[in-house]
Amino acid sequence: MSTIVQKYGGSSVSTPITLGEVAQRIADTRNLGHNVVIVVSAMGNTTSQLHSLAKEVSLQPQRCEIDILLIIGKRISMSLRSVAIQDLAIPTVSCTDSQSGIITTHTHTNSRITKVRPSEALEALQNDHMVIIAGFQGVSDHIEMTHLRRGDSETTEVAMATPIDTDYVEICSNVDRVYSTDPSIVPEAHQVSEMNSNKILYLSDSVANFLNAEAVEWAKCKQIEVLCVATNDQSRSGTRIRKQALEEYSQQHTQTLAVTAHPELIKAQGALYTCNKLCACLNAYGVSDNNIHWQSSSPQNLWVCWLPLLNLHQVEQMKKYLYNFGAPHIRAGWSWVSMVGRSLLSIGTESVTQVEEDTQQIKTQEAFTLLNQGSLLCNENTLEASILKLISSALCWAIPIKQTPQRAQVLHAQFLNSL
Repeated sequence: MSTIVQKYGGSSVSTPITLGEVAQRIADTRNLGHNVVIVVSAMGNTTSQLHSLAKEVSLQPQRCEIDILLIIGKRISMSLRSVAIQDLAIPTVSCTDSQSGIITTHTHTNSRITKVRPSEALEALQNDHMVIIAGFQGVSDHIEMTHLRRGDSETTEVAMATPIDTDYVEICSNVDRVYSTDPSIVPEAHQVSEMNSNKILYLSDSVANFLNAEAVEWAKCKQIEVLCVATNDQSRSGTRIRKQALEEYSQQHTQTLAVTAHPELIKAQGALYTCNKLCACLNAYGVSDNNIHWQSSSPQNLWVCWLPLLNLHQVEQMKKYLYNFGAPHIRAGWSWVSMVGRSLLSIGTESVTQVEEDTQQIKTQEAFTLLNQGSLLCNENTLEASILKLISSALCWAIPIKQTPQRAQVLHAQFLNSL
């Protein structure tokens, strides 16, 4: 019997009614002859509500206590899901952090999966039980409960799929598929029915409103196929992320795949310190190294970094620390609008120092055209000049967040509506 791993987002199971509907969908999958492993998020806005509750109790809650608090929300969802499925006469086994065998780093509220040893889940599947796993969580080498970064339940799903030897994983949410941009911002966004893992990695690596980048990396490395589909779509005709065909990676022509808008960013600028010292400071407030986007400023003894507000803790205290650390200029309310695609930059290019040096990394004349046209569009009628930033496979413009929808619409209309 084949095995499918399914993940359900919080919006899919926000009420007892939707819990019952999802339980029936899961039962239908099993009736098709599949073993099923379910990864669950907390119901609705439970995670945000619990986080807000902690901040009402304390302005500076300990991160290890935040982990325990947020994990409770996932366990509630896991237990209720199990109850609903058992009512359909299907035997289930619920697995918490340690029972699922998910081993993580020791960074509270921002941990990453290092290995998976799902012995209990494998035994349950062999005994014809359905397995339900609480997402976002694991246990560290120090035998402490840890919470993954927000948005990482997809990583739990794909990581669990590796040792279980699944046919594919299915990400079920209230969004029916991947789009060329956020359809709530740009109604003309294109539907994407199929994409290989390299292309989707460009998108997830560069911005936060596509699939989780770490989940895509797991899927790519382990050659796991992913299906993104709406929970209520009976045809299951969403976006299929295919296993990578190696010959496709060698294609060198420039191609814009999407226009994206990053959630709110904080801009910090100050005197130059060693990266290790500054990263250690930011890590303490919930910023992982791969979410710190560096940009040197002129003169050369200054630095600029862009920090996503998501996952940050004790923001005001962090601002005070950075100020004492030599960062007198700290501003919230920024966003990135990006054009994401293939062959925009030299392979392996990371964020580089100045715009003049950045442009030397542009790979083709086509990409230069995109850069120049995009800069004109992003700066048009803008009160504050947009700042160009290049990361790996994206051309990004930092702009005030209130201007994000308009700039995304303009870039999408110019570069994607003709595709």
